Amino acid sequence: MRVPRSGMVLPIIIFLFSGCMREGEAEQTALSGEERPNACTLLDATVPVFGPAEFRRAKGKPQTVTAIFDVPARGEVCLSVVNGSGPPPHGERISSAWLFIDDVLVIGPEAFSQNVGEISTPHAVEAGPHNLSVRLASVPGSFITVEIRFLHKDTEPPVLALQPANGDVLDTDMPLIRVAYRDDGVGVDLASLHAMLNGNEVTDRFAIGDDEAAWQVGIDDYLEEGPNDLSVTLSDRMGNEASATSIFLVATPTEVLLADMEHEDWRYRRRSAYKLLYRPDEITLYWQRRCLKQLAETPEPKASERLVAIIESTIDHISRMTAVTALGEAAWIDEGLRQDEEAVELLCDILLDQPAFSLQAAASRALGMFGGQRALDCLDEYTTSGPRDPPEPNCTPYPGLSIPQDCLVDQYARNMVGLQAVRASIRIAGMEHAVGNPGDMGEARRYFLERLRDISQQLEQSGGGAP
Repeated sequence: MRVPRSGMVLPIIIFLFSGCMREGEAEQTALSGEERPNACTLLDATVPVFGPAEFRRAKGKPQTVTAIFDVPARGEVCLSVVNGSGPPPHGERISSAWLFIDDVLVIGPEAFSQNVGEISTPHAVEAGPHNLSVRLASVPGSFITVEIRFLHKDTEPPVLALQPANGDVLDTDMPLIRVAYRDDGVGVDLASLHAMLNGNEVTDRFAIGDDEAAWQVGIDDYLEEGPNDLSVTLSDRMGNEASATSIFLVATPTEVLLADMEHEDWRYRRRSAYKLLYRPDEITLYWQRRCLKQLAETPEPKASERLVAIIESTIDHISRMTAVTALGEAAWIDEGLRQDEEAVELLCDILLDQPAFSLQAAASRALGMFGGQRALDCLDEYTTSGPRDPPEPNCTPYPGLSIPQDCLVDQYARNMVGLQAVRASIRIAGMEHAVGNPGDMGEARRYFLERLRDISQQLEQSGGGAP
């Protein structure tokens, strides 16, 4: 018997169905399978395309309920029906029903009875949308639960193509990265796309479409010079996974970086300053100083290794002093850098061993940015004892002054460094107190404030005036 669809769509209640066989139904379900040699199971099909959905017999004349489901490729679906909630007399089972797919009767009333708990059968379909029509003719309140899964036997993963391709050399550090994909079977599962760049998760950067995913790298995510490793995985709707890797080189021209030092956006200037410092043979001392000044104003923690190298090797005093400042500013915004013990020791050596007061002052401030007990100890040593090996000042008497001029300048400068060191100590004490480190940081802060007043008085007495 064939029942035409009425076109009327009734509410469908969706719920999870465990698929477990109920007590007392095992024999009848097995017989149903033997009587229907073309029966399928949901275990055969791994791609759900509809349901589970409940269809309940309403009062009045039987109605046909229509729903739509979509199939990803040509193949078969498994139409599975669970009859009611259990065996008679309280299982609310259907005794007669018609289930159509695209007007073709797939399961008819002869398959139903009060003793039938589950029914399933395969049905051939083409790719695309299909209509499921259900007509129930039984006691009002009885119901069936319908689920449809795709039976396509797809074992091939999707095909991936990456851009930049493996081995490409780029003249920009902000390229367009594309992942093209295709699957001739069940289609790709877009939710399974996973992208890594240089070991970092970047999937959320991509705009994901039906055929490709694209990411236009911007200034906040600019790529490092040299090799970059892009890895992508993607599965189809059957779970077949494909993977692809591209290792490409970034070689931004020096002239581009120099031009971007004039960019109105400080992020471009910071990125150029960072990268240009790693090209010492291609820039002049002027550009080195300018790059360091830029990083002191807009810190970049990634430049810390190069800053340390400049501090240790350059003979240019301005470059060295600015690099110390830039290193401290970078530590202030990067917790990982603040844990760099070698950098802290380098700054301690500058503070306690270098004769240049301007460099000592920069190191004092940088130590305050780094924080930590070792930095605090160095600052405390300086404000207590001064430099480890202080230079002998030229104390030639100066007319009209009771204190020789060079001695006065030396004392003034040293007090200025001490003032900077105490301020850095106070900063550290405040930092430690803010994060709740053990110890009475309130007492430490009072101690440094008292020392600040003492040095301020010394500075005023030495002729420098109040700070």
